[in-house]
Amino acid sequence: MYRIIKFFWSLGVSVFFRRIEVIGRENIPSKGGILFVSNHLNAFVDGILLMTLMDFPLRVTAKATLKKNPVFRFLLNSIHAVTLQRAEDGESQSGNIGALDEVDIALKNGERVLIFPEGFSHSEGILRPFKKGAARIAEKSADNSGPFFVIPVGLIYLEKDRFRSEVLVHIGKPITKNELLSLPNTESRSQLFRERMESLALPLPPRELREMTWLAKVFLASDSTPPRLGERRAPLLPLVEEIRQLHALKFSSDRDILQNLEGKARALHQSISLGGLRPDEIFLPIARWRAVVFGIRELEIFLIAVLPAFWGWIQAAPSYFLTKLLLGKTARDEDHVATHAIFLGLPIFAIFLVLQSLGIFVLFGKFWGLFYILTLPYFLSVAVFARDRFQECICRIRSFAFLLSRSKERDKVRAMVSDLRKAAKELRAVQP
Repeated sequence: MYRIIKFFWSLGVSVFFRRIEVIGRENIPSKGGILFVSNHLNAFVDGILLMTLMDFPLRVTAKATLKKNPVFRFLLNSIHAVTLQRAEDGESQSGNIGALDEVDIALKNGERVLIFPEGFSHSEGILRPFKKGAARIAEKSADNSGPFFVIPVGLIYLEKDRFRSEVLVHIGKPITKNELLSLPNTESRSQLFRERMESLALPLPPRELREMTWLAKVFLASDSTPPRLGERRAPLLPLVEEIRQLHALKFSSDRDILQNLEGKARALHQSISLGGLRPDEIFLPIARWRAVVFGIRELEIFLIAVLPAFWGWIQAAPSYFLTKLLLGKTARDEDHVATHAIFLGLPIFAIFLVLQSLGIFVLFGKFWGLFYILTLPYFLSVAVFARDRFQECICRIRSFAFLLSRSKERDKVRAMVSDLRKAAKELRAVQP
């Protein structure tokens, strides 16, 4: 049952997120019990994401109140999740003794367990104070004779509530038994977990993260040709590191230079937003022959993909719009958008596709019914690909039109980028 659930959750995650980049897989030991400690930003999706990315069974921890829902109770029992009682839910934490013992036994048997020391999902832009459970589990497991490691994980969602967004999973170096046993108490172990996680995660409020992401893309924009549509995208890690450095500038002691930088950034954002220019396309070459080659290539792709994509969208449209409608009524905040999209979308799509398949069988016979079922994955995947490609193509055309038709504004924007980079360089030079 674990593998079946993991398969369907993998589908949901891969559809909702356009790109999932994993850094540090080599840090995971091949043997021994492992306690993964992760930040908690995206409700149930955090556990689903890590569970589906690992090539071994991963036991997740979850709040005990989830089992009040019969569907969640079935899912949690099927994946052998360990449920913990929380004071925030008005529950007595005395029941956690048995849960922590269950985790300890699992780690002693060489299993891998995921826990979220913050205790609950949030968008506060900081790492919340850690609960002591993770440190106590580590302390107890470190006394066992078998190999044991604690691995910190940083989850970074660039826009966690946006469909087809990107996420970076940063797996840190393992903390060994010797490191754990050398620390004097539970508080110091918990502090070690926090320090390691801070170096991997990017705790920023969603609005500030979007602003910093935009500015980081400006700074990383190449003065040469942007990558062609469909080419492998640049890794997310350099972007995240640039965001981290830009955030650090906010605490500079030189307020005049900082205000100058912020003013230039606001002016640049206003200038390019009005024209629909993307930050990573500011230096798009204005060569007509390139535009002709681009148009021919995209037209060719369009002609190849339009019919299967259209058929895929017809198949998916009822499920998509019903899921979107229910999502607007059930997701109470941005922490739960992805979770609700996956948990609502999977059964809705499954029900609609089964009904459509039965309809084809009844109306057109077995041959076309089987053909419909076998070609479903292809047409749906082409529909998703065509959606992403069409959006990218429209953005590229809009950027090219802006840069071509507004030469004075183009030169002004590029000069503003140069000034912005100089201001940032000047501010970084005075950083302690």
